[in-house]
Amino acid sequence: MKDFKVMSMIMLLAMIAVMCFGCGENKVVTNDQGGEGLGGWAFKEPQESRWNIRMGSVPLSLQLFSTPGWEQYVEDHVRILKGFGLNSVESHMHHYRFGEIDNWPEIERNVKKVAQIVHSLGMKYFAHHSAVFVYDNKLEKKIGIGEYTVGDLAQIDARTGKPHKAGTAVVLCPNNPLHFQAYSRHLRGLIEAGVDGIMSDDLVMYKGPYSCTCHYCRAKFIAEGGFELPDAKDDSFWMNMENPKFRQWLAFRIRSVAAHYKRCADLFAEYDRTIELFYCNADPSSAWANVRRAWNLEEIAKTGITAH
Repeated sequence: MKDFKVMSMIMLLAMIAVMCFGCGENKVVTNDQGGEGLGGWAFKEPQESRWNIRMGSVPLSLQLFSTPGWEQYVEDHVRILKGFGLNSVESHMHHYRFGEIDNWPEIERNVKKVAQIVHSLGMKYFAHHSAVFVYDNKLEKKIGIGEYTVGDLAQIDARTGKPHKAGTAVVLCPNNPLHFQAYSRHLRGLIEAGVDGIMSDDLVMYKGPYSCTCHYCRAKFIAEGGFELPDAKDDSFWMNMENPKFRQWLAFRIRSVAAHYKRCADLFAEYDRTIELFYCNADPSSAWANVRRAWNLEEIAKTGITAH
């Protein structure tokens, strides 16, 4: 437990952060010079509460929850954070959350206990996890919808026709309607456990514009005014920023990410209390494109969500 506390303190010192760029009933600042092909966009000034978030991290795990006395460990840790002048707690726990889909109920039960501890000390509690990453050895897990598995939600790489990978992780597709149908269960479980906000992470569509080309993405792209995507070997299209059709494809990816956060925001709005929505690692245009076309920031700003 001592080693765990040392690790926790190191994470705390590394992760103290101020969260800003929020949503709510705020003054809207318009920019009529929006990204090419996107038109004007609206940027909402942050809620006052967003400027005042001072956050530290408490690392959690199913292993910790099985350790006798873990509640006291969490309380001691939160007291330390409060002593540093922080007012909010964020938790990392089984970050590739779809890989633990069969453990969501247990995670939610214990998150409820953590939320109660954090709130008893007058602080806010935010949950943080990846909404789309999963290790490739967990793709056969059922998602609780018919016989569908986590692997059925995978993004498809245009170059291979196979699930798109980022390192050792497979990336799931937010345009697949089964993704949010399953994910929304967990969002509701966390909200009902008492969290004050959720950071839905990794909607960046790793790595590069070759994903996602699953049949859901292809059909949605065409429905939104797009076209049949060319073969991945077509250099006149892929990775060619001078081609307006390629830029149209990038803009679609950006809208797809924004749509995910809009679905989250709409779900949060069903509850009669404020639930903060944050994102992290959500640049669907890829870093190289962002340098030349800052579409991602403009499009995501429309959702009024929070940057990390």
